[in-house]
Amino acid sequence: MTSPSAVLDMIRRELPAQGRYAIVTAVSAGPPVAVTVRFIEGGDTFQPDVLGQAALPSVGARALILPVAGRWVLAGVVTAPSSPPVYRTLELPLVNNWHLEQNTGTGAWWLYDYVTNWDARTHGTVMQGRWPFQGGGAGDGSEPVVRPADDVTHLLYHGARAALDAIAAAAGTVHLVTLSMTRSDTLSNPQAAPRMFGHKYTTASPPPEGSPSWVSGYGPLTLAPFQLGQTVTWTLPSTWVVALATGVLTGIAFSSTSPTDAFSASSATELDRHASLRLIYTAPTEVTL
Repeated sequence: MTSPSAVLDMIRRELPAQGRYAIVTAVSAGPPVAVTVRFIEGGDTFQPDVLGQAALPSVGARALILPVAGRWVLAGVVTAPSSPPVYRTLELPLVNNWHLEQNTGTGAWWLYDYVTNWDARTHGTVMQGRWPFQGGGAGDGSEPVVRPADDVTHLLYHGARAALDAIAAAAGTVHLVTLSMTRSDTLSNPQAAPRMFGHKYTTASPPPEGSPSWVSGYGPLTLAPFQLGQTVTWTLPSTWVVALATGVLTGIAFSSTSPTDAFSASSATELDRHASLRLIYTAPTEVTL
């Protein structure tokens, strides 16, 4: 270990001494003011010069001392580095996943909730766009039945406001809200782009079997396209997260009347966790719902 006198000798010999960390071992308010320290690596204690305007450190504090003109000078107290933040994840599976479909020929609508009516393997399926319809033949060699295409919309409800409220109540901060989906259809369009809208439907107030209503200013928002078999994670804009937290929005939807936007997304591995919202947050304790 290097003693204070040895380091001062280095200074006197014009060798490049460096600033050092020291631990405060004693403090006297004086007059005169006196602070006793030792190098953080150990060794003898000594008393550096103290700047007149410097606040007196407390015993045990870590101080920075600098060599100046053959003397040690206490430059100030160094705050211990804070612990790195712990990022936590709260996953919100789908509470409702409404499949809304309109036949372009008859104008007829059809509404179905995948969560409440289908099993876990299928209720996370999300669809969008104009889909051609072709039914099978009668088995006697007759031609398949062809009818006009269907426009498909999916409206998702995750109950996000309750989760965001719980994080806020725990003195937490939400940093990101993400949505991941895996494309599973075999349509010809190689790159289908989700068109996202904000809605105000809930379990108690579901969408009608008809044209849905969107919240003004929230959509259509075009997300990054994805292709067959690809899993993509999108980050919701902060303005949308604030809208979910304040009740301006209750959920998000995917809707388009274009054949080039048509896709179906599901996962054989996530099952009922597919299309969950993931809230990335920091908080003193983990938030559970």
